[in-house]
Amino acid sequence: TPLIGKIGALLTTLGQIEGRHMPWDYAAGILKRQCGIWRLQWATAPQLRGVVAALSRRIRKLEAEQAAALTGEGQ
Repeated sequence: TPLIGKIGALLTTLGQIEGRHMPWDYAAGILKRQCGIWRLQWATAPQLRGVVAALSRRIRKLEAEQAAALTGEGQ
């Protein structure tokens, strides 16, 4: 589904920011915490959108932290 593809793209972006591989299990862990469902394949579209939102928030937070570190803010 397109949402699974979006999750994969977000995991790739997150991995690039953190400098390490982000496995699909990371997204499955988010889904488990949010909904109690163990597998992305079992999730409904609204549940997958919750995973997309959580990954997007994490990426924005890390990008903001990196930008602040580059400009010397927060020191």
